Amino acid sequence: VTESGVLNTTGKSDKIWVLWLQGESQMPLIPQMCLNSIRKHSNGHEVILLSMDNLHEYCPLSDRILNLYKNGNITPAHMSDIIRVELLCRHGGFWIDSTVYLTSDIPKSIFEKEIYSMKSEPEGLYVSECRWAGFCIFMKSSFILSDMLHDMLLRYWDKQDWLIDYFILDYLIDIAAKKSKTVADAINSIPYNNCHLHNKALARSTIILMAK
Repeated sequence: VTESGVLNTTGKSDKIWVLWLQGESQMPLIPQMCLNSIRKHSNGHEVILLSMDNLHEYCPLSDRILNLYKNGNITPAHMSDIIRVELLCRHGGFWIDSTVYLTSDIPKSIFEKEIYSMKSEPEGLYVSECRWAGFCIFMKSSFILSDMLHDMLLRYWDKQDWLIDYFILDYLIDIAAKKSKTVADAINSIPYNNCHLHNKALARSTIILMAK
């Protein structure tokens, strides 16, 4: 059981999580191609595609969250944030957005780390300062950041009916890094691995996953 009382039901943080709320049969061509690439390059790790139909099997959400989503207060993008945080806290593992296309196997070494994400030199006005990318992030369930994000995000939605900022997840990670040296050190230890990730003129069409 984690410090926040959330049960880690798997014991290992070795799964790959992908989300398409409407289910695989409703995926457009590009997300389907991306999903196929993730399955192809999973390097032996189980890839679980989540949807509203099977979500309850992995991270049951409160009636309040589900109702806010149903009523339009929580958008699909921010429902994804909530699901991501809930999954990483309960199970850990590698969250990869359904629009990330892989061209090579995910290194095994990523699953041995406390946290791993895309990282590049700072460019543009990003909350993360390019130190991480929420659309492609690995985290162990035992890592303190998973608890911190879970507590902060769920407390926010317990009290609020509308989102204050689109990039709330990045703000919460930044807050955690400022409050916890453990979190800051772990984020700082992530190697630069996608130098032009946020540079539209130079970025590749695919994500490079490198671990040291």
